[in-house]
Amino acid sequence: MLRCNNIGFQYNNKQGIFDLSLSLDSPGLTALIGRNGAGKTTLLDLICGRKVPAAGTISVNGKTIDPERDVGWKRQLGFCPSGQLFAGMLSVRENYEMISWLRCGSKKEWQKIRPQLELFGCGKYLDQPSQELSAGQLRRAMILSVLIGSPKLVILDEPGNDLDIEGIYLLRQLLATLTAEHIVLVSTNILDVIRESPARAVFLEGGRLVHDSLEQKLQADALEKLYRDIIWLKK
Repeated sequence: MLRCNNIGFQYNNKQGIFDLSLSLDSPGLTALIGRNGAGKTTLLDLICGRKVPAAGTISVNGKTIDPERDVGWKRQLGFCPSGQLFAGMLSVRENYEMISWLRCGSKKEWQKIRPQLELFGCGKYLDQPSQELSAGQLRRAMILSVLIGSPKLVILDEPGNDLDIEGIYLLRQLLATLTAEHIVLVSTNILDVIRESPARAVFLEGGRLVHDSLEQKLQADALEKLYRDIIWLKK
């Protein structure tokens, strides 16, 4: 479905993404792993159109796209950044309505995820301004926004940030369910987030892809050992 072809992007401090190629073709979980500053968030921003590649191309189903401007692509994509997603002055319900309208053309589309909202405990603060929520409550609500419209590709950047023990557990269950029918790309330094779901491992270091397990699906313990061998112990 999605292919990044030799893409590149560089910041003024010389960090960035360099000549990176990656394909996501079938349902399942891909874990994007690397130390802080390795380029994980930058790569996700390039895929989602929040940044523009300085080199290379991104294609969907064999067709080169402009992720920044391609509305059709954005409607196939559910993205939750590590930072703020919601408009703070709007309630959670109003943010869901806005996302529903932009992704699906209907403000009511979000109502299809009500069961998940109740399971995650978000139903009780739907009408609160999102800026009044705790960091963990806001994270739960933002994560569930990726389900609106049932997008083909779900991207989560550090979804375990701010979550308590219960939130991490619920996130693990959600990922296990999503990976059966969706392509799921998760950037995380908290491997407990993906403990319930064997994952393809993609390791970044210094803005470059240094390992891709491809068809080999690994459990969290194996991912941690691989990280030590490929990244941590090779400083």
